[in-house]
Amino acid sequence: MIFAVLSTRTVSITDPTYRTNVTHLFVENALVDNFNFQYISKLCSQKVKVKAVDTVCGDLPSSVKTKLLSSLPEKQSDTANLAKEVVLAIGMKYDLTANIEVTDGLTNGSNCELKLIECKTTSLRPSIIWVKFEDARIGANNRRKYSHLYGRDVEKTWTPMFDIKRSFTYKYKTFERIQFPLRPAAGKTIHKSQGDTLQEVVVSLKSKRKGKIPHIHYVALSRVTSLTGLQMLNLNQEAIAVAECIRQELHRLMTDATLQLCFKPLYNLSSNYFKVVFNNSRSLHAHFNDLKSDPNILDADVIGIAESRLISTDGNEDFYFPGFEPPVRLDQKQNNFNTRPPHGLVLYYRTDCILHNTFTYSTPHLEFVIADIISSSKGLFQVVFVYKAPHCKLTQLKDALIADLLPDVFKTPKNYHDGRL
Repeated sequence: MIFAVLSTRTVSITDPTYRTNVTHLFVENALVDNFNFQYISKLCSQKVKVKAVDTVCGDLPSSVKTKLLSSLPEKQSDTANLAKEVVLAIGMKYDLTANIEVTDGLTNGSNCELKLIECKTTSLRPSIIWVKFEDARIGANNRRKYSHLYGRDVEKTWTPMFDIKRSFTYKYKTFERIQFPLRPAAGKTIHKSQGDTLQEVVVSLKSKRKGKIPHIHYVALSRVTSLTGLQMLNLNQEAIAVAECIRQELHRLMTDATLQLCFKPLYNLSSNYFKVVFNNSRSLHAHFNDLKSDPNILDADVIGIAESRLISTDGNEDFYFPGFEPPVRLDQKQNNFNTRPPHGLVLYYRTDCILHNTFTYSTPHLEFVIADIISSSKGLFQVVFVYKAPHCKLTQLKDALIADLLPDVFKTPKNYHDGRL
């Protein structure tokens, strides 16, 4: 079933619906690098290749320093997350590779788009690059701090970025590197995307690895917020795998670590009891399916619902609980027809019960329902549901209880035989 659904999201790069400009996720670094290279190559915008400025710390002969610098690795993780070379292209997506200012959201992995490259008149090396972050809150402090740098061509939502200096150790020698802390991010590995929440994404699970990577499919597919925002170039269904330790842990949870409730649910009580549930639904029309799926609620003989917020156009058939009679409603008066009223009470009782009598009371501050319920197997019961609005004063509640509620409690006949009064 799930594969049939996912197959509907499969596209090819020649498909006219293929979203070339959204983030692409890949399994392997080589595929990411190739995609980003191709993406930058196709951009018809200004591009600048920025090489890192490296120095060796310590008093060493220049020939030794030159040799050490030439031996530095290409891998960014070995060089303080600063690349040996970065190609800056207007319109390209990038991720920050260092924590620049954590309190301002300028942290490793923050996503942005390059908008403008500024160079000093005496140098071809960029002095400032202007980026726009997906989250407008990121970089707000720096935008204020460097407000004097904004020219006519710079939008107020763009954030200035500068090259930074970081030190690192490689083969027991200390180096310093100056570079812009960016890496191309039109495509990225699935592992690096962990923690991302994307509205749209294109996923390719193609891999040359012989071994399977457990849960890589779940990590990739769970980045996108909706199925319509997902496109797949390659599902690679055969590579789906679950780690053995996960299987063992799930087995342990289901056999040795079952959760014990801190209360006894109604469905675990004897059916000889007369069971009553009172629930504040905070809008029955919005949460009806949740209540209808709750076995603890449906095991009751009588159900009271507060803050139902039902209106006259809501039909009882839309709020049917299996095994219960149509609801008894105390809808609050609707003063504004553009919104639902804030309160309202609803009462449900089982089909094997008889509703003998009801008394209702409703004000903007207080609502209650008194119901005399007859159960042929359990007897006669009087159920009272009271709802007090948050702004209702205790004195108002006390006055209403004394004047309107208590006089009607216990007014039912006390003699009951064979389900009849």
